[in-house]
Amino acid sequence: MTAFQISGLSLNFGSSRVPVIGRSMSMTPFLSLSSATASLSGITLVAATLGWVHVPGPPVEAMIALSIVFVAAEIVHGLQGRPGLTARAPWVVAFVFGLLHGFGFAGALAEVGLPEKAIPVALLMFNVGVELGQLIFVAAALAIGILLARLPLLRRRWMDYAVPYAIGSIAMFWVIERVGAFA
Repeated sequence: MTAFQISGLSLNFGSSRVPVIGRSMSMTPFLSLSSATASLSGITLVAATLGWVHVPGPPVEAMIALSIVFVAAEIVHGLQGRPGLTARAPWVVAFVFGLLHGFGFAGALAEVGLPEKAIPVALLMFNVGVELGQLIFVAAALAIGILLARLPLLRRRWMDYAVPYAIGSIAMFWVIERVGAFA
């Protein structure tokens, strides 16, 4: 989830541009926003895991899914020439998403459990794993995008909208499903 959001946040931000499916995308924001989001999620992850803050899981999961819907809508608005908050203030959006996702990660860790004698190391390694996973996802998405951009395909305008609409639709299903879990 987070990797898609970082990809969406990075669409029209930064330099070091790489062409992806006929558009220009930056590698620098992917890396910096990914790192910022992972660092910020670490704050709420630690706070929730150590019991300093408690937020019920189902509402957090619904908000995380809704944040994916938000990013998908932001991408569509950007394609329509109406850049939104993610284009104007990607760091603000990354900050909020990072804090939100930390609560989600804490819920996942609570289900798995942490070793009592190595909680700090386990939290650090979990965050490192999340960061590496995001970077691998983003690298794979960029590689696929570069390959697709090099194929001699007849491009249609609707193709630019297909992925954000598909992801936004799936995420909205998750929102409804998660809201139903605590209703």
